[in-house]
Amino acid sequence: MGRQITFHMLQEDKEEFFRFLTPRHDVFATAWTSDSREVIRYGAPAHEKGALALWELRSETQRERKRILRDDDSVVYEFDRQNSVLEFSPSDLVTHEGSPALLQGRLYSFLNEMSVETAGLFKTARQWIKRSFEPCPFTLLGGYIGPAAMRWHRDGGVILPMFNPPATQAWEDFIKSQHQAGWPRSR
Repeated sequence: MGRQITFHMLQEDKEEFFRFLTPRHDVFATAWTSDSREVIRYGAPAHEKGALALWELRSETQRERKRILRDDDSVVYEFDRQNSVLEFSPSDLVTHEGSPALLQGRLYSFLNEMSVETAGLFKTARQWIKRSFEPCPFTLLGGYIGPAAMRWHRDGGVILPMFNPPATQAWEDFIKSQHQAGWPRSR
């Protein structure tokens, strides 16, 4: 089943997250999915796009990507979900029905029992998010919202789940209700 914490964060929030995390843990960050088996450490993970694999470098466990053959016969390499690796999937800015919207991101472990080092990294990250972000005011979404993302939302941005939902009446009612709640606008 795994463990996760979900969030909405903009680039400013992401930079603060890694600025906090990297001095406390020797974080190894790299792309979760690649067209190469080679694992290269990113020097500035906050500026990378897409999902990242994170782990504590001092861990002695070897992490490597495995070959995945996709339905369209293309080949990619991804980290084995049985390894003690965290998946950091950042929030993504999209457009929903003509409005700017932010998809929910997550920090996730596919394992319930992580290595001591990875568990420590997860705990530090989770505690920082809970302390530094606001709880999401929408029960349907849950998780936390970073300060920059909350300002953006209060200025009219739409908060979405991990996917851009179809334009059904239920989803459109949920989206309209976000700004009918009387949020004060940022100044």
